[in-house]
Amino acid sequence: MKLYLSSVGIPDPKAFRGLFAPNQTHQIALITDAWDNAPTKISAPHIEATRRAIQSEGFGCEFIDLSDYRFKPDHLGEALAQYAGAWVTGGNTFYLNWLLTECNFSEVLQTLFKNNFVYGGESAGAVVAGTTLHGIEVLDNILEAPHAVWQGMGLVPYGILPHWGEAKDELYLKRAYREMEQFGNVRRLANDDCIVVNDN
Repeated sequence: MKLYLSSVGIPDPKAFRGLFAPNQTHQIALITDAWDNAPTKISAPHIEATRRAIQSEGFGCEFIDLSDYRFKPDHLGEALAQYAGAWVTGGNTFYLNWLLTECNFSEVLQTLFKNNFVYGGESAGAVVAGTTLHGIEVLDNILEAPHAVWQGMGLVPYGILPHWGEAKDELYLKRAYREMEQFGNVRRLANDDCIVVNDN
């Protein structure tokens, strides 16, 4: 299993590149569905910044819309198998996690991991890789999802709380942490930090 999880972008480019086979041009599937319910003026700059960050590290990227694969995990697996990895952006964590569940994304990943597929995610895309979304309701609007799915994919054995240390959100982040830690261990991620897993 190969993971790169962050609050914002790719703070450790060397570690990110090290997850992929060297001296090859790789294509990344860019998954931006977490922004589906946000106004374009808000979502577009974030999506563009992510696209540029990936391309600046020498990767190509193409957009994959998970809403095209609801209840079609086999088709999603076939589509993602064409890429070296996926990058899942921030946005609304509850909407994203609901859609991942509709696609059976977690089980699709387990098959892809056997072929050195890399899962990358920032903010919401990192949170869903953890064990729980409890606490995130302090930060994200839970009503954006048709229904709440509280369990994360469990790719790492703890909950993930991104953007730790942001002064403007300090009170909300502390509340989120207190709630999340009631459901297990928590890894707090600053904006310049990342979680890297490289298990062959």
